[in-house]
Amino acid sequence: MPLEPAVQGDAGAKNGMVRSHRFLGANTALPHLRGDAEQERRTMENLRGRASLALLWSGPRRVDALMRARGVGHRFPGGTMDSNEVWLEVTAFDAAGKVIAMSGGRGRDGALDREAHLVRAQPVDAHGAPLTKRDPQHQRGMAFDAALTPSDPQVVRYEVPAGTARVRARLLYRKFTAAYAAFACADLPADAARARCLDLPVAEVATAEIAAGAPRTDDAATLVDWGIALADATADHAEEARDPLEAARAKWPARVEPLIGLARLAYRQGQTDDVVRWATAARERVADHPAALALETRALLDGYRFSAARPVAERLARRLPGDRIALALVARARGLTGDPAGALTAADGLLTIDPESEEGFYQRSLALGELGRRAEADVAAAHYEKFRVSVETDLALRDGWRRLHPGHADESEPCHTHRLQPVADVSPAPRTRKR
Repeated sequence: MPLEPAVQGDAGAKNGMVRSHRFLGANTALPHLRGDAEQERRTMENLRGRASLALLWSGPRRVDALMRARGVGHRFPGGTMDSNEVWLEVTAFDAAGKVIAMSGGRGRDGALDREAHLVRAQPVDAHGAPLTKRDPQHQRGMAFDAALTPSDPQVVRYEVPAGTARVRARLLYRKFTAAYAAFACADLPADAARARCLDLPVAEVATAEIAAGAPRTDDAATLVDWGIALADATADHAEEARDPLEAARAKWPARVEPLIGLARLAYRQGQTDDVVRWATAARERVADHPAALALETRALLDGYRFSAARPVAERLARRLPGDRIALALVARARGLTGDPAGALTAADGLLTIDPESEEGFYQRSLALGELGRRAEADVAAAHYEKFRVSVETDLALRDGWRRLHPGHADESEPCHTHRLQPVADVSPAPRTRKR
């Protein structure tokens, strides 16, 4: 509620200013529908810069789009994932400035082309088909989750055609998908009101450009985030993270961020000793750095080095006593080192914060079983089964999504590749089948 001029002579104004009650967020649809141009303008401005975008060459005809969500304290986008639409529009230009290929364009009906990269989680029904009518009662899982988080940058790759002289990328936001807008506006008269309802504003959240042959960035922060995004990708891409992370370490010798990135890379590659080495170096720069403690704990636990993991986990729990990850890790470490009572205390602390935590109930069931409290352990195990995410179900739904979208890049795979389509070949994705 920022201060703004009290233009209507509000009695509660102080020095001519009053707290704004606009409550700006991301809903561009409502002010657009009711013709509130000022609220729409402010909402569009509020979205600008909530996530950042950079382009980096990762091959002769391959460009990486690096996205980071640092302007919000939660996932981007959030809220109603079945209708919010965030995507990347990537365009290749020739030397004369002519558009030669694109991904993420829109057809006349507003629908995105089939190669558009979606920045969102995709809820689906029992067949893997996306929800399009605000009908969560049909949701059975997620086909993929490509929403941005504040701590995890993402990379998406694009193959560009020969003759590309410049690439431009835009991260765009629309409150409703074209399919949902068509459903929501169907009952309006076929007049200007329906046309306005269907033609929702598209906000540009971030933009970036890069010329062919441009040298690699020397910005250390971008190098760190690029490296972390690659390290978090599949094992095929992880080793590509080393070069930008080492380059960032050379530019930031006293900073902790490149070391955390190298620890994440080592963890992704299963190199326990290297995780410990980089995490220790990070803590020498920032005492008890939470990410360093968490990475070291996870690596040691995964490597069956339970006794070594326990003191690191305890340090993490003291550093972040109310953190879900810290409580889950210390519960696991305590249980694996013969301390079921301590594990139960940590698990109960986790469940106090998150009453539906599958990890909390899992650790609670194990601890109670060790303590001989069988009936309570069975109750905790039943709650674990109730709240756990069924990996098998989501994999089956993902297969359904792939069958319905043949040839589309696999959105569920980090650092996947899209191919820019010649402009004449860009066409909207096929309409979703009717229920």
